[in-house]
Amino acid sequence: MTTPEGDGGGQSPLDAFFGVFQSKLISASRSGRHKAAWQGENASQYASERQIVREHYMPFMWGIGCAFVTFTSFQVSRRYRLNLSNKGRSRFGAAAIKSEQAFGEDQERKMKLMEQAVSVPIDLVLSLVIGCSGAFFLLDIDRMRDDFSRIPLVKGRSLLSEELCADYSRESYRFSSVMNKPKQDDPTIDAIREFVSNCQRRAIYEDQLRKERTLTSSDPVSVPWPGVPP
Repeated sequence: MTTPEGDGGGQSPLDAFFGVFQSKLISASRSGRHKAAWQGENASQYASERQIVREHYMPFMWGIGCAFVTFTSFQVSRRYRLNLSNKGRSRFGAAAIKSEQAFGEDQERKMKLMEQAVSVPIDLVLSLVIGCSGAFFLLDIDRMRDDFSRIPLVKGRSLLSEELCADYSRESYRFSSVMNKPKQDDPTIDAIREFVSNCQRRAIYEDQLRKERTLTSSDPVSVPWPGVPP
């Protein structure tokens, strides 16, 4: 049974595009392409894109830091309370029978291990919730979508365009029955469609620059200021 053209074979468009985004950026990170682009000898060519991306990942970095500090404070305060409790009980240890004391210490040790086993995942979940809440509170989702869709238009070079444009254009064709609609209920789909459209604009302009500079089709090209013209 063949899949009708343009329906994506039953897969969600957002799942498909997110899968491409995740796999391409993981590949770029593992291979070192992102580091070479944003921190290497050609970093100045990616400066405009890097500045846009940095504005949006800072809230996530703040959220990770907040989660780490919260988790650490939970664990430290819990151990401090346990130590205080142990000191309070040790005052009466001399009056107890040795066998009962040994039994009590064994039970206490088991309870402490059980409490730690239960408390660590709970503290971790609570810390992540607090960190994520803080990150999303600081994050401007609408602006992030708008900036993402305009990334292919930046001056210089664009790592996200180099990594995503070809695959996003292919996925856009695969989901043409959805992507060709003039307006979507989901603003994320609208942003992706705008991104793909701007990828095509960048590709056309880059080809013009290559002809002017007598470069081959495989040579990278840096878009002059102020970016891809309208």
